[in-house]
Amino acid sequence: MVYSLRNKKTSQLLLRNSPDQKKEITQKSHVYKFSCKRGNCAVLNSTYIGMTTTKLSRRLTFHLAAGAPRKHLREEHGATLTRSTLEENTEILDTCKDPRRLNIIEALFIKEMAPTLNVQADNLLALPSLLPDTRGIQPTPRDASQSATSSESE
Repeated sequence: MVYSLRNKKTSQLLLRNSPDQKKEITQKSHVYKFSCKRGNCAVLNSTYIGMTTTKLSRRLTFHLAAGAPRKHLREEHGATLTRSTLEENTEILDTCKDPRRLNIIEALFIKEMAPTLNVQADNLLALPSLLPDTRGIQPTPRDASQSATSSESE
């Protein structure tokens, strides 16, 4: 297929609208992965998976101030996390404009890849099947006797 550019304005539009990797960093709603490639971490699964509904560049700025990638570099390598380190070692795994689906996509990537830098403080609420099952817990003999006496008194 051959395209002919008839005037300067058309050629500038075509060049301006061409896909660019920098554009991805300015888009919103991503699931991303940071991989540490220093020392032994290059062969280990030293990764962090996160999601953002803001621009990825803004989320990376937050990681410079605090978070798992910063803590890992400081504690494991005695290094300071820089913007260039973050940008070079972060890749976008998926994009989704629906924040509810984005939570689920992030949880699925975390479950599948088992990143070592992710510390899940709360349960993965986006994946109810991963919540601890409390239905299968058998009552202790003491609990059973208490429930029997309470049902007799009623």
